[in-house]
Amino acid sequence: MKRRLCFTIAGTLVHCAEAFSPPGSDHWLFLHRDQPTDMPLPVCAAIGPASGPSEETLRALTLADAPQAVEPPIVKRFKSAYLGEGLTTCRYVTEENSSRLLACARYAWRVEEYGADGILWTATDDIARILQAAEDIADLARSLTIFNP
Repeated sequence: MKRRLCFTIAGTLVHCAEAFSPPGSDHWLFLHRDQPTDMPLPVCAAIGPASGPSEETLRALTLADAPQAVEPPIVKRFKSAYLGEGLTTCRYVTEENSSRLLACARYAWRVEEYGADGILWTATDDIARILQAAEDIADLARSLTIFNP
């Protein structure tokens, strides 16, 4: 039974990786799970060249002012040991062409040293799941760094 369960878990992880980060994607994918049998929560990260004034760009990357939110997003500053100060938002939106509510978390920062803007994001219709994972996602955001060989 254990062997069969492992293949099922591995298959789920592979399926999630293919669905959320297909070949050619320009982002990294992390899959969060509290328990081996949990459905993975996709958390994505990307980096690109810095553009525009820092504060405006961070607000845009975190969708802090996006009109789709069903209520004003919670917007906070956060500190990363490696990337410096950034901005994070938690917001709720209705899924496109549906009345289903999605919880979204986004982190963004400007890394002046590399002239780059970075972003980390996740969204799910399982609001309890994103709340359970919130601390782990924040820890991931604080632990990210830019590798420059």
